[in-house]
Amino acid sequence: MKKLPIFLLGLLLGTIPTAFAVSMTFSDVSEDAWYYTSVSSLYNSGIVEGYTDNTYRPENSVNRAEMAVMLDKQMNLNFAYDLAHAMVVWSNNRSTNQEIKINGVQIIGSSANAGGYSDATIEEGNIPALAEMLQGQTLEHISSCQEALEAQFWTIDDHCGFLGEIELSDTEFGTM
Repeated sequence: MKKLPIFLLGLLLGTIPTAFAVSMTFSDVSEDAWYYTSVSSLYNSGIVEGYTDNTYRPENSVNRAEMAVMLDKQMNLNFAYDLAHAMVVWSNNRSTNQEIKINGVQIIGSSANAGGYSDATIEEGNIPALAEMLQGQTLEHISSCQEALEAQFWTIDDHCGFLGEIELSDTEFGTM
């Protein structure tokens, strides 16, 4: 069985937005490498971390265990984005509760819209934290939470409480 080189993983998994980009400084990945953008995207989204000696080792092969971990992180990140989007929709259809914190981490913030009120927005930098909260949760729990939000149920705690402590707050005018 052929092994998949690490740099090809960037092409397969590197589809997460990098709005929360962190500086990637692997000593063996130059900015002019054809795979730099993909490796950077994987690093910024928390899918890959590199080695303790600050290298990425793009010529190494990926084993099955490493692939399983990366795919699991990618799936959790996808679930986190989907769930955060459902939270934004839920929040924007409320006259209150435009901001959502889970276990003290702000997942949904608010910003002023053209009408002078506020709209709920995803806190991009905290999506990896939400993905970690989803680690080990069943797809049934995650789907139930998302469906409850999309159906506009008022009881977010009842359907999403498995994530931990959910704090809802109202910001009438958002932040400027």
